[in-house]
Amino acid sequence: MDDFQAKGLSFQGRRVLDVGCGWGGYSQLFLRAGAEVVSLDIETHPELASDVRRRLVIGDVRALPLYDGEFDFVFCASLIEHVPHPDRLVAELYRVLRSGGHCYIGFPPFYSPVGGHQFKPFHLLGERVAVALAGQGERTFATAGGKWGLHRLTIRQTRRLLVGAGFVLDDVSTKFSPLSPARLPLLGEFLTWYVQFLARKAGM
Repeated sequence: MDDFQAKGLSFQGRRVLDVGCGWGGYSQLFLRAGAEVVSLDIETHPELASDVRRRLVIGDVRALPLYDGEFDFVFCASLIEHVPHPDRLVAELYRVLRSGGHCYIGFPPFYSPVGGHQFKPFHLLGERVAVALAGQGERTFATAGGKWGLHRLTIRQTRRLLVGAGFVLDDVSTKFSPLSPARLPLLGEFLTWYVQFLARKAGM
C-alpha cells in the first residue's frame, strides 16, 4: 500500500477489484486500507479468508461478470501471464474501471530469470528443453498446471496491450528494486524480475 500512497492513491471508501485474488492476501490489504473490495477468481480456494470469501465473485477474467465503470481501482498481480488472449483481460479491466480510475498489472516478464515459473531457469533454453528438464510431466508451457498455463508475455507486449486498450501509462517500475530496468528497451526484459504497470483510464 505504501507504494500506491507514494503515488498519491488513496483507497479509503474506494471500490477496488482484486482480479485473480487467489488466497485473498491482497484483498485483505485493501480492506484494511478502507476500500470496498470485490475479489474475483476462477475458483474458490479452501484457505480463503472468511472476510474475502464473503466478497468473492467466481468468473472468467476475459469476460468479467461485472458492470461497466464499476470500480475506482483494479488490481491484477501475477495473473496476466497465465491468461490466453491477455488482450481480452486488459479490455475487460478497462471496461469495469471508471473514468479517471487506475489499474495495476504486475508480473515476472517471461525472459527474466524467474519468468519461466516452474520451468525456470530452463525456459531460456526453449520450451521443449525446459519441459523435459523440469520433469513435471507437462507437455507445453501453455498446458502447465491445468487451468493456469504459462504464456510468453513481455514488458513490451503488455505496454502495447494497455495503450491499445485506451489506458494512459502513469508509471512502469520494478518491484523489489529502487532501480527500474523495466524501462530499458530489450535489456529490461532480462533484468526485470517483476514489472509493475500503473495505468489510468482517462476521463471523458
